[in-house]
Amino acid sequence: FNEGIGNASDGEASLVLGPFGALMTLQFGLTAAPASQPRNAILGQILSMSIALCISYAERLKVWLRQSLATAISVACMSKLGIIHPPAGAAALLFASGKY
Repeated sequence: FNEGIGNASDGEASLVLGPFGALMTLQFGLTAAPASQPRNAILGQILSMSIALCISYAERLKVWLRQSLATAISVACMSKLGIIHPPAGAAALLFASGKY
């Protein structure tokens, strides 16, 4: 499916599912864990993707630095707000590249 998307868009688009595999593991395998609660999953994803999106606009920064900053800031904010969700940190890493 991902190859079809890549071919149809001349390599410009792809399907990113990395953090969603981890999300499903938490949601269905560790239902009692605090990180897999709906509050953490929804708010953690929203926060991390918002941070990653904002950082992706800093085109002067190299991709590795944008990815590092997005992940670090997302994890720090989630910790401070009490909404830790590990797949959200992975989503920040992927979406900060600016190629989403």
